[in-house]
Amino acid sequence: SIVHVSQVNANFYYSTDSICQGDTLVMFDNSTSWLTHPLADWEFNMGNTPPGIVNMGDTAYYAYTAPIFQNETYTITLTATNSIGCSDDATLPIIVLPTPFPILSLPDPSVGCAPFPVTLTNNTMSFGMPIDYFIYEYSDNATIDTIDYIPFTPPNPNPNTVTHSFTDEGFNSLTMTVVDVFGCYAVQSSVPITISKPFASFSMDNVICNGDSLLTTNTS
Repeated sequence: SIVHVSQVNANFYYSTDSICQGDTLVMFDNSTSWLTHPLADWEFNMGNTPPGIVNMGDTAYYAYTAPIFQNETYTITLTATNSIGCSDDATLPIIVLPTPFPILSLPDPSVGCAPFPVTLTNNTMSFGMPIDYFIYEYSDNATIDTIDYIPFTPPNPNPNTVTHSFTDEGFNSLTMTVVDVFGCYAVQSSVPITISKPFASFSMDNVICNGDSLLTTNTS
């Protein structure tokens, strides 16, 4: 009698070997099996804790979304299985980079009359790659400023500040996007700034006798 021995050789590759926290990693199967026993199942263990398990076919997608505070290296394991249950494993490392942690100080005061100039200090922290630049978007005039990060060492004053004069009455906001040198980014939105505008008015009699006092009432 003839005994057929089936064999699987697991192999895969991915879209990048380093990825930002929260971005999607794409993994492509490159495994082989005996032609009469085709591959039937692909399970990717993403190496994190608790383990992310991806079982969606020969092309898989995954994002490391859990907060991290340093560059983390995980080992991805693919288990490829053919139609009669033979399997094999393949592994590759992946480096996950934390996104920056945006911190923009609130203006003091945060309420004023137009034009209302505010200066905010950018205290953003990076747990991974160095910070590269900031993008500031202002709600009152759709202006966008891109400003490079200025390195400094405490206790020296932080030179990374942003100044803007708000002109629209009511609630305004400033949105900051911080980008590191790898391209990882994070957004802090809706730093609240309120512009108040007094409304001056008064009432009075429009006809009075000569010599009488004119009475006015403030209705502002």
